[in-house]
Amino acid sequence: MDRDQFVLLDTETIGLTLTDQIIEISVIDLNGNILLNSLVKPTINIPAEAASIHGITNAMVHDAPSWKAIYKELREVTVGKTLLIYNDEYDIGMIENTCIANKIEFKNLRILNPNVL
Repeated sequence: MDRDQFVLLDTETIGLTLTDQIIEISVIDLNGNILLNSLVKPTINIPAEAASIHGITNAMVHDAPSWKAIYKELREVTVGKTLLIYNDEYDIGMIENTCIANKIEFKNLRILNPNVL
């Protein structure tokens, strides 16, 4: 296995439901290089309860890039890569939800949950 073919992805979200969205996303390679690390401006407000859990507030994301810009960057930094995602079903679901909320076509990503290795 070539280490260069893998990257790690993690997200922070507004909540756990199908209408919730990503508000922070990070992608790093297996050498620890940060490929993407950004807050994301959601189309809805972050509830106070969620902010109390992850510490990300509406004020913090007010001037953050849109999901459209971040999703484009995500696609660019993951071309030809397999995404290692520990909570893959949740994170991919949130990527899909955020695409839907922003009227962006979701394109499949190659993923692997390291817990199943």
